[in-house]
Amino acid sequence: MAVVANTAGLEVDEVELEQVRDAQIEFLNYEGPVDRIDTIESIRGIGTYLGTRITTPGDVASYFGRYRVIHAVDPSVLVGLDADIVIIEPDAQVNHINNLRHIISAYLEAAYGYAGNDASTLAFFTTIYNAVHRQDVPFFDARYKPVVTRHLSPENAGLSTRYYEWPGVSRIVIPLARGAAPGVIGTIDPLQLTDPEVIAELRAQPDMGIRERKDIIDLMERVVAAREEREEQERLALERERRRLEQERLERERAVEAPDEEVEPPEEPIAPEEAPVEEPDETPEPRVVDEPVEPLMTEEEREARERELAEREEALERDVQETEEMLDRVRELYDDTADDQHALLTDELRRAAEAARVVPVPFLVSTARTAAGVAISRLVGVHPETGDVLVRSDSRGVYGRRIVSSAGEVTAIVDTSDGPRLVTFERENLSSVRTGHDEIFPGAALERRGDDVFTVVRVNGAWYLGRFDSALTLIEHSDREVAPATHIVITENRVYAEIPDGSVLSLELDDLGVRW
Repeated sequence: MAVVANTAGLEVDEVELEQVRDAQIEFLNYEGPVDRIDTIESIRGIGTYLGTRITTPGDVASYFGRYRVIHAVDPSVLVGLDADIVIIEPDAQVNHINNLRHIISAYLEAAYGYAGNDASTLAFFTTIYNAVHRQDVPFFDARYKPVVTRHLSPENAGLSTRYYEWPGVSRIVIPLARGAAPGVIGTIDPLQLTDPEVIAELRAQPDMGIRERKDIIDLMERVVAAREEREEQERLALERERRRLEQERLERERAVEAPDEEVEPPEEPIAPEEAPVEEPDETPEPRVVDEPVEPLMTEEEREARERELAEREEALERDVQETEEMLDRVRELYDDTADDQHALLTDELRRAAEAARVVPVPFLVSTARTAAGVAISRLVGVHPETGDVLVRSDSRGVYGRRIVSSAGEVTAIVDTSDGPRLVTFERENLSSVRTGHDEIFPGAALERRGDDVFTVVRVNGAWYLGRFDSALTLIEHSDREVAPATHIVITENRVYAEIPDGSVLSLELDDLGVRW
């Protein structure tokens, strides 16, 4: 695969997601040929499926045995963190960090109601957090509850930076905290996500994490506004409860201290013969019914209510303090991000001006190998003096370790959507300008003479030595088949190649006619 509930009272703990170290994290992704290409929707569908099946502590959701989530929550243990553990099973095919983040992002949206951009930000930090703490079992033991750590080992804790160490040996820990509900903007605490160590990690990235930091600032502003509103509502509710308790206390004191009312003697009865006869009213007085009076609380109930209010007031005080800290952090992030963005733009302008004065040296950086052992490389342009990478091609991958250059252009055998083809790039920016139509053997030798390129081409199901012009059009090919992985040697007027039986074939340079 090129890509992959409502849980009241639990929140993803962004506090933990941001306690990461200072080292820069770089993920190695698979960049070779793929058997199939999955859509973003199908990849996200994995996370959505898992997220909708996590509702209660201890739930385990599985996606066809390839991905699994453990809702590792134990309300009976008060010390330590709960977590969701995303397990990449041995049969999983995810091999690019962006696709893994798509899965996590969709999971957070489905399980906890996060909006898309916020979920993506959290997914980004989740992968960094788990890569930094990869295989650090003492770290997890010190912070998480046993319900979490019993699923982790020195072999699988956290996320490897190498895609081939994900299936079966990586378990992604998403820290959860109590105190908020799905759909509440403050469920994840961005104050923790902006820990100085996390910001240092972002600043170590080539782009200094400017976009991610802006996303966090935006999230923090919305969280602060929502927190302030909730805190004001709680403050008013506590004031009402305090007044009610005070009124209850006064009524209780009056009931205890009031003297018994004196009983008046009954009036003398009026003799029947002297009793006046009253005429009945035309409209009788309506009967007044006393409203039920709420009984007073017992002393035990009142003390329990007092303790509850005291706990709520302490919690409110802590919340207000955290909100103030968040406001301070927002101001700090604004200043630091603005300074870094200015520095980054200045550096980019300097590098652009410098790059304009030099011609990058085409260079192949190895990234992977095919099943047949052929190297897959990324074409980059490096500074001739410093070795800094100035430009990168957007190609899917270059087969082999050979490129040929001409004036202002570079040609290579590239993995295209149609298979291995000759592709020519502009040397300065490495953008592709031409793509050949003929199938080339992956990892074939590649040579240039003048404007022509020589390599191994498939014709009618067999492999031949081919000659291509500057437009990458096949001009001619040898009459005899050659070994696909043949070495190619060009002399003044001849071309030498190997044939399938291991013999060396001599061809005319002009028309590839057989000499012997």
